Amino acid sequence: MVNLVYLIVFTIGMIIPQYESAFYKSIAAMGTRFNVVLPGLSPERAQDVFGFIRSEVLRLEHMLNRFADDSDINLINKKAFATPVKVSDEIFEILELCNSYYIKTNGYFDVTIYPLMRLWNIKHGYKLDIFEPEKDEIDEVLSAIGMNKVILDKEKKTVSFVRKGLEIDLGGFAKGYVIEKVRELLLDCDVKNAFISFGESSLIALGQHPHGDAWEVGIPHLLNKDKLLYKLKLKDQGISNSGTNPTESGFSRFGHIINPRTGNPIIGTIAVTVASFSAIDAEILSTTLLMQDEAERTQTIKTFNIDKAILFEYSETGEVVINELK
Repeated sequence: MVNLVYLIVFTIGMIIPQYESAFYKSIAAMGTRFNVVLPGLSPERAQDVFGFIRSEVLRLEHMLNRFADDSDINLINKKAFATPVKVSDEIFEILELCNSYYIKTNGYFDVTIYPLMRLWNIKHGYKLDIFEPEKDEIDEVLSAIGMNKVILDKEKKTVSFVRKGLEIDLGGFAKGYVIEKVRELLLDCDVKNAFISFGESSLIALGQHPHGDAWEVGIPHLLNKDKLLYKLKLKDQGISNSGTNPTESGFSRFGHIINPRTGNPIIGTIAVTVASFSAIDAEILSTTLLMQDEAERTQTIKTFNIDKAILFEYSETGEVVINELK
């Protein structure tokens, strides 16, 4: 049990205050930390609920892992061009959902983008000595990717690729999905108040803060974590933050986020925070909005009924322009 007057938990560059008798534990998953705060439960009840959460998070981590030898995603990537691959009902539903987001975002969300990340020498969302490929190399990869080149047979629950070189990676979807599944579990356990955060990118705030109607989070400057740029109050909402990461020495020209429509990384240092009832929407759209122009952003916000979206644009000197997107 956490029994501090003021506990600071860092998530997605945010500062979350907790108070008095809040159960707090973490799970190592997907290369980061999955943090759970459960206020108002007895120690025994909180530990039981945490056990359910831990089992579910680890189950989903394995299922969504493209590198696990026995995962459906790994099997799809190895065999789906040669022959249709039979998958579990849950994986099939996930891929149908990803296809729906691909269509609704006009291709800005695309789980087949991994070959582009490999071309730019980017792995797991982190920049690794980025160099600039030739245009013909980019065009060649672009011609081979796209969720529209994945065939989903609903009757047979099979997945097949129409182009060689396709690969599915659920990294831009997985955290939001895991958080939503944990939300379902908490509701099944009749837990009404909770704060769940996944690594430094995604979270969900359920019910009420022990000392207020909502959970307050603060978004800090990328290069100065003590300087808050924006505050949000959340209640039964998911939130996600996506952005191009500065290096230790400052800002770099290329970001680590690749635009699947152009094949190029985002230029400059920008970030977007999205709050929505759906943690999956927040996860996907925080990255989608980074890549879109003003008109496209307006349409995306209307299409998905986002609660709030904030754009942070950094200059090379670290000054920040903040815009609430509408």
